[in-house]
Amino acid sequence: MVTVAPVRMKFAESVADADVDVNRLRRTLSIGDRSVVLFAGRFVPAKDLSRWIEVARRIPERTDTNPVFVLVGDGPQREAVKEAARVAGISDSIRFPGWVDSAKLARYYRLGTVFLLTSQYEGTSRVIVEAGMNEVPVVSTPVAGAIDNVADGETGYVRDTTEQLADRVAHLLK
Repeated sequence: MVTVAPVRMKFAESVADADVDVNRLRRTLSIGDRSVVLFAGRFVPAKDLSRWIEVARRIPERTDTNPVFVLVGDGPQREAVKEAARVAGISDSIRFPGWVDSAKLARYYRLGTVFLLTSQYEGTSRVIVEAGMNEVPVVSTPVAGAIDNVADGETGYVRDTTEQLADRVAHLLK
């Protein structure tokens, strides 16, 4: 007899109600009405957050919007990522709220205009599913989860190069 294991991933608390008020969060992060490019996850080498910062650095020259870059999470590379943002000259436009639990993370998804993932590897990218469930378009490198869950040109974009990632994020911000 063959049986199927139940899905153990639970997403309900990672999805914000459509009427959730993110104005308080916008005030807390000093964002105002600016667009938000979002990341949520661990600050580890596989996420390639130095590339994320490089993509973020290139976005303002491609759009007339003035986005804010919000990286939710924590990990051993947190200080290195902050330093990369400083060196890239985008410290004034970047926010690091730290690690938040799933219930609070839903508000950050609602805050997001675009979700950007620059990972080198993902097993099953939970954050891509969560972003989609919160109606936030995703721009990602071609990793597991993105390839399977992002309908290219409909729910976001899957691209290889830093240039292509920056172009697609800028396109979604217009």
